[in-house]
Amino acid sequence: RQQSIGVRTTAAVALTRTPSLRAPATLELAESGAAQVHARAAGFLEKIAVAETGVRVHRGQRLADLYSPEIYQAQTELLAARGWSGGAGGNALAAARQRLELLGMNRAAIDRVLATNKPARTVEVEAPIAGVVVARTAVLGAYVTPETALYELRDPDTFYVIAELPAGRGEAVTAGATAHLTIPTRPGYSRELRVDLVYPELARDARSFRARMTLTDPALRAGEYATVDLLLPEVSVIAVPRDALVATGSSTHLFVDHGDGHLEPRSVTQGACWDELCAVTGVHPGERVVAGATFLIDAESRLRAALAPVP
Repeated sequence: RQQSIGVRTTAAVALTRTPSLRAPATLELAESGAAQVHARAAGFLEKIAVAETGVRVHRGQRLADLYSPEIYQAQTELLAARGWSGGAGGNALAAARQRLELLGMNRAAIDRVLATNKPARTVEVEAPIAGVVVARTAVLGAYVTPETALYELRDPDTFYVIAELPAGRGEAVTAGATAHLTIPTRPGYSRELRVDLVYPELARDARSFRARMTLTDPALRAGEYATVDLLLPEVSVIAVPRDALVATGSSTHLFVDHGDGHLEPRSVTQGACWDELCAVTGVHPGERVVAGATFLIDAESRLRAALAPVP
């Protein structure tokens, strides 16, 4: 009868596999490329050169003009020190120049003060790095102190790739894991990355783990969606063909062949699948399982159970 319905059996095998996990991800501007812009002396903002967020700026670019009584007074002291020292030298002149540099005045501006022999009314507040403006509190006429963050800049070319990992599988991802990144809206785009951080807490909205990778690419934009395939640690599993498994919704079982036409239904726990094999627990390596006509045997066994007379 087994031959007539095409029953095939195969042995459960022990394998070593490197499973993978596919997860959605989002690109965010990296925190490592952030900088805040502060005035080093209290004063008033008399001009705003960069008045919008999203603007790209270069290192040393003028962002705003600050009038500071403290810096203005330091400039007059610089000119007085030059007169006391008799020209371009002297400790008093060097000390006055250093004080202006510490207050945020650049060397070119100090040289102009010495060349014109006149204090500048305002000094420029400059960008400390090249980046994009992501936050701005600088407002024309505002009184600011050194504690006031006037601008926040981020490196627009360096991103955090934040992957959302499902609870139950995400725990297997560790720092250093290899990840393959693709972007659905950019056909052919792919990168090999390394996980540099797995956040210790679950994301409250999605109830998922988050893993972070770093990517530098000026062609990308923050907010883009991506897909990452992460390689999980190597595991040893017992594998059987997909066709050997019968899923009932509440459980999964297969049929173990004991020979001489004797088949034993056995409940198993199904794990990850790849190609035509699935990992299971509940069978031993070498045990033969039904791999063909499984559903016919399952249907007949259920029918026999239903038609059996009640004792």
